[in-house]
Amino acid sequence: MEKERRQEERQRDLSFDRAAGPDLKGHRTVSPGTLYFFTGLSGAGKTTIGGEFYRRLKARNNAVVLLDGDQTRRVYNENTGYTDADRLHGALRTFRVCKLLTSQGIDVVCCSISMYEEARRWNRENIENYREIYIKVTEATLRRRNQKKLYTSGSKNVIGFGQPFDEPTTPDLIIENDGDDDVSGIVDDLFVRLLPDSIPSATEPDRAAGTQLSEKYAVVTGGTKGIGRAIAEKLLSNGIHVIVNYASDAKNAEAFRASAARYPGKLEIYKQELRSWESVQEFSRTIRHITPQLHYLVLNAGTTDRSSFQDITPENWQRVMDVNLNAPFYLVQSLAPDMVPNEGSILFTGSLLGICPHSVSLGYSVTKAAIHHLARSLVKEFSQSGITINAVAPGFVNTAWQKEKPEEIRRNIENRVALHRFAEPEEIAELCWQMLRNRYINGSVVEITGGYSYC
Repeated sequence: MEKERRQEERQRDLSFDRAAGPDLKGHRTVSPGTLYFFTGLSGAGKTTIGGEFYRRLKARNNAVVLLDGDQTRRVYNENTGYTDADRLHGALRTFRVCKLLTSQGIDVVCCSISMYEEARRWNRENIENYREIYIKVTEATLRRRNQKKLYTSGSKNVIGFGQPFDEPTTPDLIIENDGDDDVSGIVDDLFVRLLPDSIPSATEPDRAAGTQLSEKYAVVTGGTKGIGRAIAEKLLSNGIHVIVNYASDAKNAEAFRASAARYPGKLEIYKQELRSWESVQEFSRTIRHITPQLHYLVLNAGTTDRSSFQDITPENWQRVMDVNLNAPFYLVQSLAPDMVPNEGSILFTGSLLGICPHSVSLGYSVTKAAIHHLARSLVKEFSQSGITINAVAPGFVNTAWQKEKPEEIRRNIENRVALHRFAEPEEIAELCWQMLRNRYINGSVVEITGGYSYC
């Protein structure tokens, strides 16, 4: 009986053919989506690579779904077992879901072992747009990585380790992932090979001839909260396509994403700490996947260390230098060739503390003074291109950082400001928008402090 049940189940799995799917009664108005199937043995890197591919695809087109083999097994909430028949049944079930989604115009990134030619053949026959990416590794690599502790002596039911498997023979792409290749670089290559029309090229004739995009693009680092978010929102409200990053605060990033829903397709948010040269290059590659030309570059991301002078550690000092000074320099250096001549503007977020000596947050104050001088020093570098470069130096602003200060300290600060209050982030953003657009403000550090120390 069990054998007969399995045969019936398998026949039912395979009978879900091209005619199946949602009954649209001849009213289909959407183009079918694409299934990007990342397959490979456990530990090959399919979830890592496929997940990054999904993240970038999602930034371009919200109609994208990620299906991971481990997750779908939990979602189905069935103990289907690990026999070949069980695994094939699970694979076909997942691919039927993929067919349903792609038939409704949704792209699907599926990361699963599913080492069955029968299942892959079903995909080719039943899913209109199907791309198969095989992530291939050696047994030695699997043993070395072994994240799930599967490849050990005595292991059972492990495909690729004692159990035979149907290795893909006709994939669209094969990724040899035995080395320590950078995931970002691998995904860069995937976009070039799978979606060449979506990758702007610096050598395209139109760009070489000086043709500019009809839409303006801006990058705002640290753009999901505080002053950075206010600047990004100001740009969005003026029709600018904005790309922002954040280092770790996913809650604020998601809140901004939800708030920006009123500007559909205009905001890209990426989790990317900008501290090292390598991280800056990775973010630069991400930006170039979205646009070959930038009008506005706002270097706003920053950090601080409130330790007293004697307690500042070399690690904390270096961290503040890297985030506040080195990374902005690297980013300007990296993205300068992409700035639009005679229209581009670069703006650093400096600080009043970079002008007035301050004993608290010493590293922060030093980096902001350096940022002011960097902005002035780079003016000659950009003079031939007509790109302006400036810094804004805000005083005390009602950001989360300042709101956490004790009330007594806030009152002392307000008593030193002629306007007797902190600035609002939107007031800083308004000045930044004016500085970005004004073609004759150049090499300036513009203070906006409410009259600090005038009382």
